[in-house]
Amino acid sequence: MKKLLFLLFFFFIINVNADTCTVEEKNRLKEIISKVRMEYEIFDLEEYDGYGKIYDAYFYNMTEELYISNSDDYILEYYNEEGPIKIESIETGRIQKLEFYGSDKSKCKNQLIDTKLYSFPYYNDYSENYLCEGIEDFDLCKKEKDTSSLSFYEFEKAVLEYKESLKEEKEDEQEENKVNIFNKLFDFLIKYYVFILYPIIVISIIGVVLIKLKERKEIL
Repeated sequence: MKKLLFLLFFFFIINVNADTCTVEEKNRLKEIISKVRMEYEIFDLEEYDGYGKIYDAYFYNMTEELYISNSDDYILEYYNEEGPIKIESIETGRIQKLEFYGSDKSKCKNQLIDTKLYSFPYYNDYSENYLCEGIEDFDLCKKEKDTSSLSFYEFEKAVLEYKESLKEEKEDEQEENKVNIFNKLFDFLIKYYVFILYPIIVISIIGVVLIKLKERKEIL
């Protein structure tokens, strides 16, 4: 019975505002909503006696003509002169639907003006693990990677295999560099062997001649 009375009261308010809440007025309020800017901060759930991470969202450029309804949790957030509207404890990896309504300061009191979807990225708790040191670009070590279905054993196994592949890749690269150096030296010798061998031959001949002359002088 109470629920029925509430619905009747709600529809009564909508009908009263119908004459003043014109299409033009709704479009004006939608324009305000389009300029609303959202920022978020991430917190440890330990601060709330839990484990993991959550987001607090802040909405800037709101006016007193609007309020936000977090319909999933049945929470209403109103304009605050002292700062942005704040919605707390949003789960990571969640797409949050928020509804913007006209406040009692507008001509569209309690009427839905627009609905927005805001995406809050996942937070990868494994990204803080010591195994990820130095390999932060590895997929399973990225902060916004969804690893909620990955056990620590699976994570550890994948990271160790990746590190081993990096080690093998580095060894292969070093071996390839050695081969490249040898090939470059060989190519150089082939290309310039005349210029290299000619002086050696000339010097060798001169040396032999000088030795022979010295031997003759000693005999005489």
